[in-house]
Order: sequence, then structure tokens, then C-alpha cells
Amino acid sequence: MKKILLFILAVIVLMFAYSEYKEHQRFHPNNANIPVSNTIDLNYHNPEIVSNYYNALEAANNFMQMQWSANQIDVRSPEKVNEETTYAVLEYGKKVAIINLYKAILERSKGLKADGLTNDDIKIFETKGLSIEDYKKVELALKQ
Repeated sequence: MKKILLFILAVIVLMFAYSEYKEHQRFHPNNANIPVSNTIDLNYHNPEIVSNYYNALEAANNFMQMQWSANQIDVRSPEKVNEETTYAVLEYGKKVAIINLYKAILERSKGLKADGLTNDDIKIFETKGLSIEDYKKVELALKQ
């Protein structure tokens, strides 16, 4: 009987330890933070956009970590539904949306550079609001 109780106690301790380890790993910065994208143009014609991307990334990651450590709120998949949690999730969503905006701009720029455009071409392309086909037609007409 004593062996059975010790075995059950050992299983309970192991389950608790595993649960705590998974919780720690879930919110550890290496696992929880939004990573920097490898598909962005780091040499974008407006370096402020690149800086804003990194600032927004840090703000979202810091906000997520702070909400978890200070308020026990998981903004990525909340378990409680109350006013404080709802506010935190909405704020985190706004921060992620800003990241996605900058990421889309920088990814598009990298794609355009892969198509042979330069920073000056991309600047014109963005200010005129042309499609890639229209831009190539204008560029072809200017060369002739």
C-alpha cells in the first residue's frame, strides 16, 4: 500500500512539474515573442519605417510579457473574460496590426527589389500609386 501511495505521489509531482515547465516555456521570451521577419527589406528607402517596425515589434513583445507577468493575462489566448483582459487583448491586437502594416510595406519593397526596382523606383512607385504593370509601362516609355 505504501508503494502505491508513493507512486501516485510521484506521478502527481511529475505532472505538476511538467505543467509548470510548459507554462514557463510558453511565456519565455524565446518562445513567446513575435520574431523579426526574415522577408523584410532592411535597406528600405525610408529608414524610419524599418525603425518603426522594430519599435512596434518590441512594444508588442514587451506588452505581452508585461501583461503575463504583472496581470497573469495571456493576450494571445486568454482564459478569462473580463474587462481588464478584453482591454489587454484589444491593445495587443492594435500593436500586432501596426507590426503587420510595417511588415507588409517592407516585404513589398523587398519583392519589388527582387523584380529589379531600386529605392528611387520604389519611392516613385509608392507616391504615384501605380501598379507594377503601369510602372513598367511608364518606365519603358521614358527609356524610348
